[in-house]
Order: sequence, then structure tokens, then C-alpha cells
Amino acid sequence: MKRIIMMTACLIAGLAGAVSAQLLWKVSAKGSETPSYIFGTHHIAPPSVLDSIPGLADALDRADIVYGEMLASDLSSSQTVIRLHAAAPADSTIITLFSPAQLDSINTVIKKYIGAGADVRMMNAMKPALLSTLIATMQAIKIMPGFKPENQIDIIVHERADEAGKELRGLETVEEQAAMLLGEPISIQAAKLMEIVRHDDEAVENAREIADAYLAGDLEALRRLIESDKDSMGSTAETLIYRRNEKWAETLAPQIGGKALFIAVGAGHLPGERGLLELLRQRGLDVRAAY
Repeated sequence: MKRIIMMTACLIAGLAGAVSAQLLWKVSAKGSETPSYIFGTHHIAPPSVLDSIPGLADALDRADIVYGEMLASDLSSSQTVIRLHAAAPADSTIITLFSPAQLDSINTVIKKYIGAGADVRMMNAMKPALLSTLIATMQAIKIMPGFKPENQIDIIVHERADEAGKELRGLETVEEQAAMLLGEPISIQAAKLMEIVRHDDEAVENAREIADAYLAGDLEALRRLIESDKDSMGSTAETLIYRRNEKWAETLAPQIGGKALFIAVGAGHLPGERGLLELLRQRGLDVRAAY
């Protein structure tokens, strides 16, 4: 169960203090004098992170192409796409999936974060995965109450790059992300939602541990948190992290050594044997801390 919480938190995958260079990595191809850079982000980290990493501004300034998990401009269409993927089948609405006692448990948690007027029955047409993501976001924000969605560092990176006239690219589309998050069988989504609800306090603490590891620039600690538990739903990591890493490595590796890339993706994608950094090394690239 712990893995479900960790994966969801890492996907959301953010306070004070200096951030280590381990979050900014230099990637070079043999025989090329044009390095690229990979920056590990946290989707609820404060914007001040961007100014606390030595060399990050220069790496972004030198880039010809700036990659994010998806294009910030695609966010304008994201609500429509997510709404289509988030609609529950007519025979699998929230009320039909959960018992009255389970609905009361879900209500207790969402009222805690959203307010006394919240009621899961008002979200009856949503898939359970959307509720899980909503709750996980609220749990993470609890440890960073000043978080503002419009100030995500991923978005700020793209805004700065756009203002500087850089070419912007996304590793995924909104459609692909929505399908990944909301495409599992409804029965599995329902089970994961109940696990997150039952272990609400643990989820908040896990979000805090992930934030601490990120702000320390400690990718090894982040890897341990991601891989700390094996359970019957361990496919979560496969879907949210490892398969995406493989796809991204295939996309990025042939481009490195040509134009200078700046790649900003969630820090949870970077460490480990199946992390993006190691996958790029396996493709013959030199990957090292940026300073």
C-alpha cells in the first residue's frame, strides 16, 4: 500500500534551504561540445528553487530546445481532455462502487481538505483515480500551504524559455497523461482510492519525506522512498515512472549532442537503475552532476 502513496506523491512530485546540484545534470554525447541539461522538478515546490540551483539559469539560457513533461500551452485544453477521461462508466459511478461506510470514510477525508460542504456524492460521475489525485494533491499541499498552481516550477521554466524565444517541446501530450492517470480498470482505481483514504496521515508524512529528499537534492533518498515497498499494486511504479522513462530516453538520446537541450521532468524519474539518467548512460551518453 505504501507504494501507492509514494507513487501518487511522486507524481505530484515539493521549505527553505539550498538545493543540491544533484537536481541539475549535464548530459553529453561523445565528440560533441554541445552539452544538454536535465533538471529534476517537484510539481509543488516553491519558485525560489529555480534561483537556488547554481548553473540552472545559465543552462536554460544556453538551451536551443526546452523540454517538459508536456507543453505548458497544452494546459489550456487540459480541462476538456481530463473531463472526457475522468467520466465514470454509467454502471461504475462512485455511489455504485462504494458501500455507505466507505463513502463516509471518503467524505471524512475530502471534508478535511476541501471543507465541510464537500460531499463525495457530488463527485458521483468521476472515476476514482481523479478523486485519488485530488486527495493526494491536497495532502501534499498541506505541507506547503503557500503553494499556488500557477506557480509550478515546471510552468515557470517554460514561461522563461518562451520569453527568451526558445523552442518548446513536450515529452507527452495531455491526452497521454490523462489516459495514464485515469485509464486503469475501475476496480483497481477504487481499491487504490480506499487505500489512500485509510492511510491519510501516513500519506501526508510520506509527502513530507519526499519534499525533504527533493529539497536536499538527495536523489538516492528519493529512490529509496519510491522503491521502499512492494505490494499487490506495484504496477503503479511501472506505469507512472519506469515505462515513461524508457519512452523519454528513446526520444531524447538521439538528440543530445546536436542542439542544446534543457529537460525539466519530475525528480522521481531521475534515480535508480531504471531512472532516466541511467537509461541515457546505457545509450552511450556521459551523464554527470552539473557542478
